[in-house]
Order: sequence, then structure tokens, then C-alpha cells
Amino acid sequence: MDHYFEQMFENAVKNMVDKIMNYNDKSLMKWVIDYEPTNGYMFNDSPQLTIIDNLVDEDGHSGASFAICLRRARQELINMTIS
Repeated sequence: MDHYFEQMFENAVKNMVDKIMNYNDKSLMKWVIDYEPTNGYMFNDSPQLTIIDNLVDEDGHSGASFAICLRRARQELINMTIS
């Protein structure tokens, strides 16, 4: 069962990365890479977070899973830009 949840999480991260990278306004990806929230992502009213939340709505995130997924997606986006 653990493998199932790990795979679900990996799919959610991949979906988030893909949606951010392919969003029509490339400033969204730059914002994700550059932005470091002081209070985390969960209790944050940034309009960019609303955009990302709407992009990945089909993944059915809770506030916590969205925040964890976005942190992981951010790291993957950073790694892609470094490579």
C-alpha cells in the first residue's frame, strides 16, 4: 500500500511541474523558483498559489498535500534550471 501512495505523490508532483512549466505565462515558473514563503505555502494568499491550485485541481490536494507537493515541484524546477 505504501508504494501506491508514493506513486500517487510522484504523479502529483510531475503533474504540478508540468502544469507550471507549460503555463502560458512563464513568469509563474520564475515565481515558483524565486519565491520563498515566510509562512509556508498553506497559509498564504498569493495569487500565484491560486493559479497553481487551479491548475492541479484534479489531483484533489488538501492544503497540506498541496504545500508538500509544491515544495517538491519547486526543487525539481530549480534542478532543471541548474542542469
